[in-house]
Amino acid sequence: MANPDRPNGFRAGSPMNGVSVYQGASDASAMYQGDFVIMEATGEVDVAVAGSTGLLGVADSYLAASGDTDIKVIDDVDQVFIGQDDASATPTQSDIGNNADIL
Repeated sequence: MANPDRPNGFRAGSPMNGVSVYQGASDASAMYQGDFVIMEATGEVDVAVAGSTGLLGVADSYLAASGDTDIKVIDDVDQVFIGQDDASATPTQSDIGNNADIL
């Protein structure tokens, strides 16, 4: 049976050891549970985009656009996340445990 095509962002693939609360950026796009987030120079968090560096973690709650309020972030450096592949290439056994780009 084939895996279902239901992209939902990223989710914890192991027990969560670290969830912290951060201030959402006042000019931020909406952040959804499962989105990777980055920390801006202001100390606020915003949603990561393709090519973002310095990922902080994964949003564990929803924050409306320009919400300027708190958001929970899974930020444990040892956390393992699970996400759906975009199927641009067939994953192989050697891909397990590797890093990947986010789109």
